[in-house]
Parts: sequence; structure tokens; C-alpha cells
Amino acid sequence: MSHFRRHLACRRLKLLLLSELNREIYGGQAFTVKTPIAVDEIAKAIKESLVNETKRIEIFNKAPDILAKYTWRKHTDLFLDVVRKTIKL
Repeated sequence: MSHFRRHLACRRLKLLLLSELNREIYGGQAFTVKTPIAVDEIAKAIKESLVNETKRIEIFNKAPDILAKYTWRKHTDLFLDVVRKTIKL
């Protein structure tokens, strides 16, 4: 489980780098930064995470759906499918 999902499960928020992968996994359910070394952007995202209660509540309400998409069981099943397909080649 990623650090973000672990924090989400514990109802804690982290900033995420805005990327295709994070967009696929979390949709709009995260506070994001485009550039991890842009101090002003990081500060703005931290401030938003502290004052935007509506978005925090929305993130926490959707946390079970996000966490359910990527369980260890599902990951293992996908991995085994790849292995089985590879062996059949």
C-alpha cells in the first residue's frame, strides 16, 4: 500500500505530485502540486488542504472506494495473471 493510501486509510492527508498515475488512482480526491520543488505551489496546496473543509470531507468520504480499488489481493491476482500469460507464451 502506498504511503498516501496508508495515510488516507488513517484519515490523514498528504500532498501528491500531479501525475497521470495519481490522477488515475485518486481522480480529483487529493491535494496536488505540479512541481515538487516549487515552494509557492507547495505552500498554496498546504493552505488549501487546511482551509478547504469541503474537499477534505469529500476525500475522506471517497477513501473507501479508492482503497478498495487497490487491495493486496487484487494486486496479487493481476500479477499472477501476468505470470500465467507469460508462461503460456
